Amino acid sequence: MYAWSKNYKYERIKNVAYKKVDDQILKLDVYVPEGDGPFPSILVVHGG
Repeated sequence: MYAWSKNYKYERIKNVAYKKVDDQILKLDVYVPEGDGPFPSILVVHGG
């Protein structure tokens, strides 16, 4: 079974500012799983 086929519960925190380049503020979304950790982390970088 694939990990992405399960219905995991998580909190989504949108538009977290992480860097400012000139006048542009770069933002990301954070997905935090419910429950006790520790949990692994994954960073996905893509163009907009």
